[in-house]
Amino acid sequence: MIALKCDNCGGYYDHKIREITKIAFRLPSGAVVKEEDVCPECLAAVDKALDDRKKIKIQKKTDRLEDDLK
Repeated sequence: MIALKCDNCGGYYDHKIREITKIAFRLPSGAVVKEEDVCPECLAAVDKALDDRKKIKIQKKTDRLEDDLK
């Protein structure tokens, strides 16, 4: 068993082969700026934050279309 330390919360977790354990931050050009190990709990929080941000963008686009119709 391999134990990894989460770079976000500092907790330890075990590594499973088929799970995502890293997040890579990239520039628009595709170059990797930073790569971090993350535990499943922190990964779920990042996923939720990105989903919430996506919903807000969709909602804003819908609101703009409604304003044009008035």
